Amino acid sequence: DVGWYQYGSLPGESPGTAVLVGHVDGNGRPGAFSNLRDLTPGDTFWVTLPDGSTRAFAVTGLQQFDKQALPADLFAR
Repeated sequence: DVGWYQYGSLPGESPGTAVLVGHVDGNGRPGAFSNLRDLTPGDTFWVTLPDGSTRAFAVTGLQQFDKQALPADLFAR
């Protein structure tokens, strides 16, 4: 399961950044984002929504932050 920041964008709707939250691993098992580190700019990945529809996302860049050092404007509307 992955959480979706409610003020972010959905593909095909208003332009902007979509923010999703999930685990890379936990309890010794791979999480929803276990393969995230393998993505590179130009890759596409798909998210399955609760209604069964899928949305495509294009990877345009990569940034990594320590949890305690997230930029203040990361979740700005």
